[in-house]
Amino acid sequence: MEIYQTRKKIADLETRMLETERTYALGVVAAGVAHELRNPLAAMSMNLELARIRLDAMNRSLADGSSVDPANLISLANAMEKVEGGVESAKKIAEGLELSHRRRDEETTADLAEILELTLKFMRAALLKRARLEVDTVVVPVVQGSPRELGQVLVNLLVNAMQAMPDQLPSESLVGVRLSPADEMGWVRLQVYDNGEGIDEGLVNRVFDPFFTTKTQGGTGLGLAISKKIIEEAGGSISAESAPSEGTTFTVLLPVAVS
Repeated sequence: MEIYQTRKKIADLETRMLETERTYALGVVAAGVAHELRNPLAAMSMNLELARIRLDAMNRSLADGSSVDPANLISLANAMEKVEGGVESAKKIAEGLELSHRRRDEETTADLAEILELTLKFMRAALLKRARLEVDTVVVPVVQGSPRELGQVLVNLLVNAMQAMPDQLPSESLVGVRLSPADEMGWVRLQVYDNGEGIDEGLVNRVFDPFFTTKTQGGTGLGLAISKKIIEEAGGSISAESAPSEGTTFTVLLPVAVS
């Protein structure tokens, strides 16, 4: 009974920690969505106020029996056109969020370039608060794996890179993503790297162990373990190279989808 109760407590703890990890990643994405929406919403608000002022001016002219100033009509038309542009921008952001986070679970092939583009769209603001961002991509084939789950892997790796940064100016820190064909035919390579604090050589091989973390705060030790499981289920592999004060590079290898 003691063994059973202990195992049950561990299972419950794993579930709670897993939800914590996912909630943290979701918070980063949500902050990115809010940032992306702020600009079109601000533009819409400003131009709607301008349109209201122009309409008030035209109503006063009509009430006085005067003709409407053509300049007000032109200004009103321009303001409404900009509002329409803001609405379209907001719709694209919503569509991108739906594509990247609401895909059907049964999908078994993924476009890594699209996943990378959508993920960076929502995480760029958070990343740039901590570091310079480098993105190096070439055209690669579609790979095996769930788009939703591979998107989670990329979010986990980028969050991990952000958390590895010491307290310094963003211009002194670097987070990079590289997407390219692997040296071996039939594989695609995705790398996420940083110039953060790095990991001791003796600990690098443990970073994928559940609940193991080198972070002093904000880490549950599950993000990389979850990522490893997802990648291996897709038939790929993930590895880490690091050294103290020299940063860390995570390399994901995924098989090209069979047509």
